[in-house]
Amino acid sequence: MCSLYVVSGDPDQAINMYKNTQQYDHMIRLVKQYHEELLQETHLHLAQDLEWKGQWHPAEQHYLDGGDWKGAVNMYRAQGLWDDAYRVAKSKGGQGAANQVAYLWAKSLGGESAVKLLSKFGLLEAAVDYATDNFSFDFAFEIARAALKSKLPDLHLKYALYLEDEGKFKEAEGEFVKSGKSKEAVLMWVHQQDWDAAQALAEKYCPDSVADVFVGQARSAFDKKEYHKAEGYLLRADRPDLVVKYYKEVNMWDDALRIVKEYMPNKLDEFQHEMSTAFGTNTNDIVSQAHSWEQSAEYTRAVETYLKLTVQVCEDHDLLVKVWMKAVDLACKFIQDRAIDVVTLVCDRLANIGYHEQAGDLYMRVDMMKEALDMFMVGEAWDKARHISKNTATQYEDYVEEAYVDFLKANKKTEE
Repeated sequence: MCSLYVVSGDPDQAINMYKNTQQYDHMIRLVKQYHEELLQETHLHLAQDLEWKGQWHPAEQHYLDGGDWKGAVNMYRAQGLWDDAYRVAKSKGGQGAANQVAYLWAKSLGGESAVKLLSKFGLLEAAVDYATDNFSFDFAFEIARAALKSKLPDLHLKYALYLEDEGKFKEAEGEFVKSGKSKEAVLMWVHQQDWDAAQALAEKYCPDSVADVFVGQARSAFDKKEYHKAEGYLLRADRPDLVVKYYKEVNMWDDALRIVKEYMPNKLDEFQHEMSTAFGTNTNDIVSQAHSWEQSAEYTRAVETYLKLTVQVCEDHDLLVKVWMKAVDLACKFIQDRAIDVVTLVCDRLANIGYHEQAGDLYMRVDMMKEALDMFMVGEAWDKARHISKNTATQYEDYVEEAYVDFLKANKKTEE
């Protein structure tokens, strides 16, 4: 009958008849002859149909003929036919694919059976590494504890790093300790700025790391401009050198000098030379250098150089005000991320030499209204402070008026 369909020019009917009668070899022969473009798809369709019927080995052949050896492996895995899955993987995918199947086989067994299987294939160490790389830490520990105890410290360390990345810091701490890397746990807590946890761990397991905790606290304090608190932490860590370094970074040379004199007297001559070089001995030279940086569009260096002029190296207040204002102008125009810091520094300096109203004007320039009002009030520019609080910074009107009343009372004046 099938032959008649073919002869009559209707091979599709013949193909369907062969399929219905499960004569798959003849079916495939006709598909190859008349619909070769559908041959691979037909093999895979038959493979899935045979798999559903529980005919594993015929299904395997069609998976392979359809170019999907992984489909055959997955079929055998799903049925727990691991020997066949391993055989197909090794035959068609090579040793690497076979090793992966062996790993999954062992994982499905667990316990002593898993260890025996992996040992048989010589994959114990590779399995631990593979499980770790895939975050299957329970299985990795199971193998290591049974057969590779030498891998446990490294495994605990990798698990600790994973837990840290996941934000599970307390669990990570325990794994760091088990790995013999307690210092890594201390640094983790330092990074998280959990100073109590860091110090408690350091004191218990690695006293040498207590200083690292204090250094971390100091860096955090310096970043918050809590300079003297940071100094205390660093001195507890016996790191006066870092105190000096940090003070120099923020141009607090007087404080740096104080620390050198008290804790590093053997470095005093060297530091004074450095300080002299940093500030220069000639005001005109400093201004000239700053101007040169400005002309070269090196605005950050120009600002830093202008700010080297302080009352300690220059007695001309008018010149100081001029160069400090220049520093503010450059910062606001070209290095805006530092503008507020520069303004704050210059305002402090202006206040120290009695230029409170100018300092207030600078604070207004960067919208630091409360600081501006404080400067005007300290400088007794009450008309200006009251006008601004009533018209521009109305949220501070009561604050200014109360201060004004206190000022009048203190000076025995009557309110206008």
